[in-house]
Amino acid sequence: MAVFGLCFAIFANRLSRGSAASSKEIFGTSGGSAMRRYNRGAFTVIGSLLAVFGIAYAAGLVGS
Repeated sequence: MAVFGLCFAIFANRLSRGSAASSKEIFGTSGGSAMRRYNRGAFTVIGSLLAVFGIAYAAGLVGS
């Protein structure tokens, strides 16, 4: 989980560009640079939280 979260955070820029491209394909608009910044922030925060939780879980601090 930690590795997945880190990859999610590291590739946030690429994921946000892909998200904008798919939005443009489906809805006809990408939402502009504000949406890309929002997506990049969301991917970074979620990925960081997953990484921290994964490290805490592996260390036995969370869970059983």
